[in-house]
Amino acid sequence: MIKNPDPRDRLQAKFSLPYCLAAAHVRRDVSFRAFDDETLWDPAVRRVMERVRLETRVEIVRIQTLVRVRTREGQVLERLGERKSLEPERVPEKFRALAQGIVSPSRAEAIIRGIDDLDGQTDVRALGSLLAPE
Repeated sequence: MIKNPDPRDRLQAKFSLPYCLAAAHVRRDVSFRAFDDETLWDPAVRRVMERVRLETRVEIVRIQTLVRVRTREGQVLERLGERKSLEPERVPEKFRALAQGIVSPSRAEAIIRGIDDLDGQTDVRALGSLLAPE
């Protein structure tokens, strides 16, 4: 993740760890919905972003992230996590969520079926027509 402490648009926000942490804390959401202009410019999210500090440690490998939170009472909470790829069986679920409001649920299911059967297709025009705007 980029250390951008002050993302100015949705794309910058997607690659800003301070923004992602702040949106997760304030909005309790890091799905695609958290990257709208309302959340990006939410004063509460911006205040939390200002309190995020990023640092690099040689003992933490590239795919790991250590999150340390210091509470107002001075308690320190830590969690070390590893970046993981999306499991293949969860890809359709993510597609459905991202396609919601853009294509109908039945069309989303038809797209999923078409992609699942892509290796068996001799002509992909039918799939292409499903991907064209409705």
